[in-house]
Amino acid sequence: MSLACARFGLTDCGRAVVRCLIQALTSKEIAEQLGITAQTVKEHIHRLMRKTKTTMRTGMLARLLLDRNSEDTQGSSPKERRNSQLSTPAAF
Repeated sequence: MSLACARFGLTDCGRAVVRCLIQALTSKEIAEQLGITAQTVKEHIHRLMRKTKTTMRTGMLARLLLDRNSEDTQGSSPKERRNSQLSTPAAF
């Protein structure tokens, strides 16, 4: 489990929702993919935003991904950290 997931206390379901959000899926599409209702997806997203202290999906994703990138690049140069922040994560 990544440090970002542990730091924010993400559950397996929360991580699955985040992976879907990274793919820019809608709540309805996420629900279909995970076999849950759209309302349940919205509740997961609300909890994720509360855990990351954000008010928008994009802010929540940014906080999780930037935190994840910072743990992957500790000890690297500023240029390497900037470049890694521009890359898309392979898995969350």
